[in-house]
Amino acid sequence: MADLSPRKRAERVAREERLAQALRENLHRRKEQARAQAERAPHPADVRDGLSGAPLSGKTNRHGGTTAD
Repeated sequence: MADLSPRKRAERVAREERLAQALRENLHRRKEQARAQAERAPHPADVRDGLSGAPLSGKTNRHGGTTAD
């Protein structure tokens, strides 16, 4: 720090401590949100298995999907 008065130095230290605490709280909140989102999202293997179990009519469109009769 540059030549700061003791008061300014104390204010800056207090501000940096508040910012550090806010960053820690934000990180914990974001991790908690990510965990909750991961619990809600289907597992990739479940999605793959669900798609492969679709009955095929034998007809496919140009994109590889089935066509409606």
